[in-house]
Amino acid sequence: MRFSGVTTLDTADRWMMANSDNRTTFALEQRYGRTAINAYATAIGAARTQINQNVGCWGPDNAITLDDLSRMIEGVHDGSLLPTASVRQHRAKGGSYGSGQRAVRANFGRMLIPFKVGGQIQQRAFSYGNFYNCEDCSGDAATATAYGNAAVEQFRAAIRSAVATW
Repeated sequence: MRFSGVTTLDTADRWMMANSDNRTTFALEQRYGRTAINAYATAIGAARTQINQNVGCWGPDNAITLDDLSRMIEGVHDGSLLPTASVRQHRAKGGSYGSGQRAVRANFGRMLIPFKVGGQIQQRAFSYGNFYNCEDCSGDAATATAYGNAAVEQFRAAIRSAVATW
């Protein structure tokens, strides 16, 4: 439920991650400042992450790498970046923009895959991500299908490794 006025940072994080709430993301940018958010990304080791546009609008492209995303999601998981356990439940995030002929999609997350080691089940973390940035294919169903098919391939090797232990 959306509240007007004041909310907690934990609730705002849930709105941004679970609901892709660009208004909440923009409110946090207004509260803390884009410069401070970019500096924080650098401070936690995500040095190739840079917010360059108003969230939800086209403009200069933002920058991020899968390595930076992995650093962030692992920091959320182990509590070093977000110490509140309830916030650490979010495990994946996707997003997309489309305008005219341009389409951008991204997905990133972390999953636990059960491996059997010495007769015991061990959960091993697997971080994944993919980007799609196409200048001339917005609305192209074949391209979107190909992207979706290719995106799930990233799980194949990890799952095969896990299945082989059973």
